[in-house]
Amino acid sequence: MKNNGCNLQSGIWSLALAAVGALSLVACGETEESTAEPALDEVGVAYQGLSSHWGWAHADHTNPYTNRCVNDAASSINALYNPNYVMAYRSGSDACSTYAPTTGTGLIHHQGIQRLARDYNYLLVTTSVQGDARPGFEVVRLGSLSNNPWLLGRNASPSRLPSCSDAIVHYQSDDSGMPYDHSGGLQVNGEYVIVPFEKNDDQATAGFRIARLSNPLNPQWSPLVLRTRGQTVNAGAVSLTLLSSGRYLAFVFGHNSDDVEVFVSSEAAMPYFGSSSSTWISQASVSTPFGGAEYQGLQLVTQCDGQLFVAGTHRNKWFDEDWVDLWRVDLSAAFVPGFTEVASRHMSCSSAATGNKRYCAFDAGAGIYVDPDGEILLYGVEHYNDAYPGTTRAVKVREFP
Repeated sequence: MKNNGCNLQSGIWSLALAAVGALSLVACGETEESTAEPALDEVGVAYQGLSSHWGWAHADHTNPYTNRCVNDAASSINALYNPNYVMAYRSGSDACSTYAPTTGTGLIHHQGIQRLARDYNYLLVTTSVQGDARPGFEVVRLGSLSNNPWLLGRNASPSRLPSCSDAIVHYQSDDSGMPYDHSGGLQVNGEYVIVPFEKNDDQATAGFRIARLSNPLNPQWSPLVLRTRGQTVNAGAVSLTLLSSGRYLAFVFGHNSDDVEVFVSSEAAMPYFGSSSSTWISQASVSTPFGGAEYQGLQLVTQCDGQLFVAGTHRNKWFDEDWVDLWRVDLSAAFVPGFTEVASRHMSCSSAATGNKRYCAFDAGAGIYVDPDGEILLYGVEHYNDAYPGTTRAVKVREFP
């Protein structure tokens, strides 16, 4: 939802654009048309720097550097519904999968989920672990389903295992040397995924890593980036997007997402990949207004008018309900974010379609995906590998169109 109000934040946004190299200022409440060709960032991709918003919106879902923009973020969230089908994949305890921590041998529970559309459709699922297992993310290839980037649909039933081709094909573990045991809510952005790392007992400085996904079977880690402001031992969820300047923006949320540290790349290139000298710079840290929601996943989305939003998923433990909330994000010239709630939607992880089994839990993991039509799909994953009685061979998933 575009913010056309003539208020303090609108003025700040215009000044902020100048701070990151935009071509001109736009007066509050006005729109300025550009007669010049769009500027080029250093990877040769056109972007327009005249918007009164921060987002860098692209309609082309194949662009490797960012996600598809959303036509109307609030309407898309409000239109989500509970489908009459379920999904699942073979777990790390199944012979169809490669190694991954599993219930009874390292897995505490799943923490986040994202969809990646490439040569196949993939799910990336993060975990918290114990013992000798290392935190990281599962790469799940959904080989039985079409490779189209739209709705996935059914691949299992409450009484039938998914195909052996719907299985974990890689486990990307953290090799930073830090004593982490928790990788939380993650976000895919273009060909990159950002993953948070922390230690459950708070005995290590938390941080995040970026993995390049140009080959999903062999993701490439960037170096670890540590928190320096706010709740420095907590990183429960992270989000990533591309700004109109061509720089990357990362949010690192603390314990139950009640604080956020803002990182911005120093150049219009992903830090630590290729020959770029771009680095991550901590710009700000603030408390969030999310209250008792205790979001376990938060992903940044760009509306096609350039407005930024963040979608947060959580489980109301008092009523055993799963929710997705949408917050508009406004950034000051110093990259201090403001959050305004604009939509909220109750989703059902358990219904007649799931055989009245809980097929996901938003305090385990949930996350959004934007399809080529600019509409939001939502995915949720269960806590454990207990999709079918008497076995840990599969993991339950829900897709919400």
